[in-house]
Amino acid sequence: MTAPEALKLFQTRSGRHQSEQPSDEERELLNILDSLPLAIAQATAYMRLTRAPVKYYVEMLKESEVEQSQLLDFEFSDIHRQSDMPNSVMKTWIISMKQIAQENPCAEQILNTVAFLDNQGLPFEVLLAAGGPSFSKREVLEAAGRLVDYSFLQAQIILEDATPTYQEHRLVQLATRQALSKAQRNREFSSYAVQIMADLFPDGTHETWSSCRVYLPHALKSLKWKDTDRYEYIAPELLARIGRYHWEEGRFEEAEELEVQVLDLRKRVLGEKHPDTITTMASLASTWQQQGRSNEAERLKIQVLDLQKRVLGEKHPDTIRAMANLASTWWQQGRSDEAEQLEIQVLDLRKRVLGEKHPDTIRAMANLASTWWQQGRSDEAEQLEIQVLDLQKRVLGEKHPDTIRAMANLASTWQHQGRSNEAERLRIQVLDLRKRVLGEKHPDTIRAMANLASTWQQQGRSNEAERLKIQVLDLQKRVLGEKHPDTIRAMANLAVTYYTQHHYDEAEKLEVNVLKLRRQILGNKHPSTKRARENLAATYRKQGRYDKAEELELEE
Repeated sequence: MTAPEALKLFQTRSGRHQSEQPSDEERELLNILDSLPLAIAQATAYMRLTRAPVKYYVEMLKESEVEQSQLLDFEFSDIHRQSDMPNSVMKTWIISMKQIAQENPCAEQILNTVAFLDNQGLPFEVLLAAGGPSFSKREVLEAAGRLVDYSFLQAQIILEDATPTYQEHRLVQLATRQALSKAQRNREFSSYAVQIMADLFPDGTHETWSSCRVYLPHALKSLKWKDTDRYEYIAPELLARIGRYHWEEGRFEEAEELEVQVLDLRKRVLGEKHPDTITTMASLASTWQQQGRSNEAERLKIQVLDLQKRVLGEKHPDTIRAMANLASTWWQQGRSDEAEQLEIQVLDLRKRVLGEKHPDTIRAMANLASTWWQQGRSDEAEQLEIQVLDLQKRVLGEKHPDTIRAMANLASTWQHQGRSNEAERLRIQVLDLRKRVLGEKHPDTIRAMANLASTWQQQGRSNEAERLKIQVLDLQKRVLGEKHPDTIRAMANLAVTYYTQHHYDEAEKLEVNVLKLRRQILGNKHPSTKRARENLAATYRKQGRYDKAEELELEE
């Protein structure tokens, strides 16, 4: 700050008489503090609370030089003004922190712990956990107030009757961490921060998303301290929960990154046959499937199923889940007969082990119905999907992602049966719910847009379908990548619209790309690859290029 600004801040915060010219003591103090606002705020807080005169505070600053020089061995590498910021902050910090430790051990404990979390949006629940079981909620609230008084924390604006939320200056965090010994940093407070987040972070399912968003920055920051004591024992569960949250939100790349870390840690600590290690393998395989990497997913899911059977037994819920997951991969690969056989086993086991109304049992019914739909058995699929939708609504509620997925599946069956008006009404509901529940860029929301566009296509509304399909393709490329099955499907669907509009050249460009990608990813014998060949051949015939069409039609 400029000299006049620094003087005004100092006099205002300390409650001193306002003047344009500083006294000799004020001038000396502000020079020592380098006119840094944070340092001035901490100094005035101390003087206001302890009634210490300026002269006495200046003397304490000079006395702290020796202690301060030891702490400043640490380089504040991510601070732009390295030459003056740390000195000012550290000088005021040393004095105030000594006072805090004498007055309120709970405040000291909180300050040392939150130094290893994100400095913004600290919920009171985090401070309560940081205080530890020795202190009551009232004592933690008082300690937080004391930290606010000393300008170590700032209370953020909160709603009436809500618990407070706090923020902490980045420099205070840096100074706090540096003042701790290496043993305190690694064995005590950073380890405690990871443990707190492991205790507080929810399981990542849809119902917990709002809490996940609050705790996510703190959880990620706590995980940066990889040298902390017992990291390899505490971190995996927290990493897994964050990964589940990313997966549920459709952020599969981020989920994969965390799941790979969890798998490495669990193999090293627990071994390859521990149930938690196998569960992590299953999660990673599911993520690969969502990314369109079905061959890699299949290999890992076969390993998981074999391990689950040997370690947990054939009727354990995790083993049955492994069977269901492998069946879903076979479904994605177009191997519907193999998928059906496994899904029938899964449904029978879940009914016997979990009961008919358990969410996993209902999910098994939904998966079997999808396989019947893939096999062209739409009447059987419809009957089962109606049951699933009714159960999902009663067990999970109308806005649960699984309920919305059941609506989407039933709409697909109705469209397959030619009941496009009924399908359209249901798909509009699905799209509206997914936008509100999951957000506009979630893969399931984009899929709902694609499905509605295909219904409009069936109704002959090709111009409306084209506009929506172009949006879908653009979103799929940006969210999932160009080689994801949903992106390739979006290209194929847009090509169909161009074909019906007699825009054969535009259709051909997309169909050539679709066929190339499906050959690469799915192989030449996959039903989707065969369909891509047929579509491109039909376009060649419309263009009068009969030799090219015949060449494709003769391929196996």
